[in-house]
Amino acid sequence: MFFRCNLYFLFVFTLLYVSLKASIDNIPNVHVFGDSHSIACFRDGSRGLSFELTGNDHIFIYNDFKIPFSIHWIVDKTMHGVGKDGLNTLDIKKYNVLENDIVVFVFGEIDVRCHIGRQRDQKKRCLEEIINTLVNNYVATINENRVFYNNINCVIMSVLPPTNRGFNHAFPYYGTIEDRVNITKKLNSKLKEACLLNNIKYLDVYYLYADSNGSFNKALGDQSVHVGLNKNYPIKEALAKLIFL
Repeated sequence: MFFRCNLYFLFVFTLLYVSLKASIDNIPNVHVFGDSHSIACFRDGSRGLSFELTGNDHIFIYNDFKIPFSIHWIVDKTMHGVGKDGLNTLDIKKYNVLENDIVVFVFGEIDVRCHIGRQRDQKKRCLEEIINTLVNNYVATINENRVFYNNINCVIMSVLPPTNRGFNHAFPYYGTIEDRVNITKKLNSKLKEACLLNNIKYLDVYYLYADSNGSFNKALGDQSVHVGLNKNYPIKEALAKLIFL
């Protein structure tokens, strides 16, 4: 009886292993679309922060999963721009995204840094109305892309904490860091809500990089607004858990 039980468990284990091995060998590609944060948050750190516009980047190994990443930098594009321009700006079919692939969208930091507070103050718009319009249009563009596929797995990444580092004359900061922390939290809350309503996965990484005040933890960034390339493993790990666990 003992021998038979052992044979049974060995048989079950073998079936499970073969099934797992088959799934590992057929892991879909992860395509990341976004502003420069798409590179900083997902690139293999050994390659350096080289800003190729698109292409296969690396294989990310998480436990037994070998996950191929392709990163597509949409230069200086805002969440507002993606929502306003639709497929004219973001048409994932043009980037060899296939059925069953995973598509991650990384936009919004520039909107918080430069535009949302300014729209509120100079145009006398309600902050909630700005954020609702921004997110609804952004998700509408993502849904425009989804209709071309029978099965595509979409993920929206939260906006990272704001910082006062790395001043950029083309995209200058507007408002205090405290105001931008508040805007970021409200924007992320709306993104999470929209993901639930639209069957989109929400990758929440804000808390991984925020200090006690809600701004960007300087120890985890570069000298500008980005996650340090040697500090982005937690984002890829969180994505792997979100997809495979």
